[in-house]
Amino acid sequence: RQILSFIGITCLFLLLRWNSFTTPFERDEGEYAYAARLLHHGVMPYEHSFMQKPPMIIYAYLFGQLISENSIVLPRALASLSVFLTIIVTGIIVARGSNNFLGLTVMWALTPMVSFPPLHLFAANTEAFMILPMMLVFLLVLWKKGEAPLLHWFLGGCFGAIACLFKPIAAPVLVFMVFLWQVELWKSTKRFSVLLKHTGIITLGVSLTTLLFLLPFLLHDGGKTLRECVIDYNLLYTSFDEYDYSPILSFLTLFWKQWWFICLLFAWYIIKRPPLWWQYLGLVFISLLTIYRSPIGHYYLVLLPFLAIISVASLDSLFTQLKIGSPRGSVRMKSVVISVLILLLLLPNYDLISKSPNEFIIELYTKHSPFIEAQIAAKKVEEITQPSDKIFIAGSEPEVLYYANRESVSRFVIVYPLMIPTAAAQVYQEEVVQTLQKNLPEVIVYVQSPASWMRHKKTPAIFVPYIDELVKTKYSLVGGTLFDIKQWIDTPNEKEAKRCSMLIYKRLPVEK
Repeated sequence: RQILSFIGITCLFLLLRWNSFTTPFERDEGEYAYAARLLHHGVMPYEHSFMQKPPMIIYAYLFGQLISENSIVLPRALASLSVFLTIIVTGIIVARGSNNFLGLTVMWALTPMVSFPPLHLFAANTEAFMILPMMLVFLLVLWKKGEAPLLHWFLGGCFGAIACLFKPIAAPVLVFMVFLWQVELWKSTKRFSVLLKHTGIITLGVSLTTLLFLLPFLLHDGGKTLRECVIDYNLLYTSFDEYDYSPILSFLTLFWKQWWFICLLFAWYIIKRPPLWWQYLGLVFISLLTIYRSPIGHYYLVLLPFLAIISVASLDSLFTQLKIGSPRGSVRMKSVVISVLILLLLLPNYDLISKSPNEFIIELYTKHSPFIEAQIAAKKVEEITQPSDKIFIAGSEPEVLYYANRESVSRFVIVYPLMIPTAAAQVYQEEVVQTLQKNLPEVIVYVQSPASWMRHKKTPAIFVPYIDELVKTKYSLVGGTLFDIKQWIDTPNEKEAKRCSMLIYKRLPVEK
């Protein structure tokens, strides 16, 4: 029965994601794929591709490109494998703490939760890769608790470093996990020397792993450009005070509407407070603390394993409270209740399962984003340029660079750092203008979709007026991608151009 249950979980996971593997890249995926291709060809990201994420996501995409350089499927398959292994690890955590039945139950519950459509969890994003090493640390914490050998502590440091090198939002959760581990170690030894020794071992694991993956960038320029993108700019970005409590209130409202039964189980968990209740509530609270200001749904992936564990523990507490008759009747009743809950979790996915890959991405993303058109535009760019020609994306659609296999004339392959009014925005805008003045790109892809720009009232007015004047005076309009019907149109008139999500301009011949 356990084997059949596991097979069922695997089939359900694939059913929920089958049409996401071949959908066009969204802009984050395009950014990672482009950076990985640069590294694949010996060109250093960060220096030639401004990117806010640590390098682990570049390595993940590079691994896929080493197998097949132009594949969309491989990054998605690797990300989905990471998420699926996270489901298994979470099941093992619960099985080890309780029993196999509850372990399988949490796997059944978590499978639809990590494919919840409103959170946009299908892309090969950093969180999809980060979640596995993070949960492996938690598994090591619970495996032998205070009696874990030094090797477990060292591996905990290694996995923790990998998680943070995918996305630093894992750090607060990991620190709390290590704190729980130290508490268990103190209970079993009562010796500060042992505590310091194990803390030193986990620190060694973090340090060696971090050094290993940062080494190429440290050898290249001492890590200067990586530090500017990943540390300096992110500090500026986090100080940009646009978001308040409204994003988390929006997501909590969404959870109540779609997962009201999970919310009720969460409330019952707080009331009953089963063993280790404060640890799991602490993990939920810290997870929310790291993401509460973000309006981006896939950040909430960090929360879902702990929410699933709490829900199943609460359900088990309810079963105990109800004291259902005979053992056989108890198993049947539990199975029926769990089946109903899984079906409720699956309801938001019902409409998506039968959609084609293009219909799938339109439903999730492209009401405001030109991800399908990016492939059409890239094909045209490839036709009208040579492989050695450099182009520029006036917008935040670096997937065009990846599809067209062309290099950007500027390191700013997305314009968000230019538009978000941080202290560096004006400096970055001036840098791009100077770059374009010195080296005009052969083609400019001008993105008209608002979601690709993130304009603000306080955005410096240097770059946009310059690029608008540049395409009028030194470029000719080749054509554009019609947003509503996802098709290419040659030399559109003014009315047709307004319907285009992307316009492609080619540089005029230089007059002799």
